[in-house]
Amino acid sequence: MKHARKRDRPLHCVSHATALTGPGRVQARLDTGDSGRPRDNMDRSGHAAPEQPVGEPVSLNPHFNNVGVTSEACLAYGALNVWGNSFSADHLPRGRTVVDGILFELATARCGAADNVRCEGEFVATRPDRYDWVYVLAAAERRAEDEVALHFGDGSVDFEALRISDFWCAAAAFGEFRAFESPTMHYPHHAQPDVSAMLWLQRIPVTRCQPLRGIRLPRNAAVHLFALTLLPSPSRERRSSGA
Repeated sequence: MKHARKRDRPLHCVSHATALTGPGRVQARLDTGDSGRPRDNMDRSGHAAPEQPVGEPVSLNPHFNNVGVTSEACLAYGALNVWGNSFSADHLPRGRTVVDGILFELATARCGAADNVRCEGEFVATRPDRYDWVYVLAAAERRAEDEVALHFGDGSVDFEALRISDFWCAAAAFGEFRAFESPTMHYPHHAQPDVSAMLWLQRIPVTRCQPLRGIRLPRNAAVHLFALTLLPSPSRERRSSGA
């Protein structure tokens, strides 16, 4: 099942990122990036931060095949869509970051290197164990609906919906949280202010009570995954504590 639905877009979308900061949000200190300036970014979800972030980040680095984040020094590498758009590196974190209390591992590659997975049927291996949720930081060209295949240790496979909203200056179509917003849209030859790019926090349920050993991504070039984290089942936590 693959859908990339067309809809009308406004020509401009003014960013409201400054209104999203405030007390109680998780703040992560970012590296200096290509611009040489230190950057700060916030948990944009609006939920109170837990004392300790949760989740087991899964490295997507072996599967990175697309450039979705650029600085103004390397605009031409952007490839989120056929127009070569990309997020501004000044407004997205690198490495470990926390969104809505979930710990994620984003790319740390230099500008121009691949930093996300354009879904082409990749198999993402996981540490075999029981999990309740798969969380992703993702973006889509237009809004996209597809399926992932969850592979379990007993050989069973479950198919679950993956629904990601448009990255281009759009409201959430599937109830996601806005994880990060780049108030400037990058094009191959210029940076366009006041046209926002959205990175979404979405989740996929794991309903089978079996160890998950891997996730087969869809074959859908409109879907881009920047980070993936597994949320362990509480029953696993009870086993590890001896309860």
